[in-house]
Amino acid sequence: MTKEELVAQLVGDSQLKFSRDKTNAGRLYDRIFEKIAMALVKDGRFAVAGFGSFTLKQRAARKGIHPQTRQVINLPAKRVVVFRSASELKRVVE
Repeated sequence: MTKEELVAQLVGDSQLKFSRDKTNAGRLYDRIFEKIAMALVKDGRFAVAGFGSFTLKQRAARKGIHPQTRQVINLPAKRVVVFRSASELKRVVE
């Protein structure tokens, strides 16, 4: 699902009085993901009950292979976002 598709569904949802138009629904979408990103930066974790949790993990430096030249390259250490789904979400998707 894309941002546009989600915004369209929010606009069409009669129970959401605050998202009657695309502009407000788009702002809501942007603010939600902005808050998730800020929580990850501040706390290193963001969890949604019944959905899952996002956490920051440190990935160690390692060696890799350039796919075109097959040359060995050094990949630096970096932080990555990892998502772990909740058991409720796993049951729904199965």
